[in-house]
Amino acid sequence: MEREIEVKILGEDMDLLKEKVKKLGGSFIGQEDQVNINISSSKKFWPEDRGYLRLRKSKKAGDWTYEFTFKEQVNREGARDNLEHTTHVDDPDALLELLRCAGFDQFDEGRKHRESYTYGDFRFDFDQWDEGTYPDPFLEVEAPSKEALYDVLEKLDIPKEAISTKSIADLKKERKKREIKPRS
Repeated sequence: MEREIEVKILGEDMDLLKEKVKKLGGSFIGQEDQVNINISSSKKFWPEDRGYLRLRKSKKAGDWTYEFTFKEQVNREGARDNLEHTTHVDDPDALLELLRCAGFDQFDEGRKHRESYTYGDFRFDFDQWDEGTYPDPFLEVEAPSKEALYDVLEKLDIPKEAISTKSIADLKKERKKREIKPRS
């Protein structure tokens, strides 16, 4: 189990933010392509605010890896604080079939490209999702604590209005609501 304390930085110039991370001392650790499948059920086995299931397929240097995670939401005050219960999977198709048999009937797939940097105990993930999931690039910042997170955001001169604790699912829902305009 891994603890994840993070925020997203929205609406900022990602090239400028990459330069700021590098000037701070951030080191490039790689890039990858991902397919993320959020899994849920119309039967609602647990409340949405408790967490969610995800199957992540990651491709680095031509090789695919598969991780199945329950992201348990601990807190969303000032930062997303989650416990990630993760296991590696050898056969993702068999896992998806097993979940279907168990009553899970909602599989929301999104694709993204991620470029990552580290600086001390911090991780900076620059994400670009597919057009249907969330077309605007953003930065996800992970830190060892909420206090450390806000210290590094201040060092990077991140405006408060750019900081978000919303999940990608929340951002996707908001975007769809804005696209559906009521008739006059």
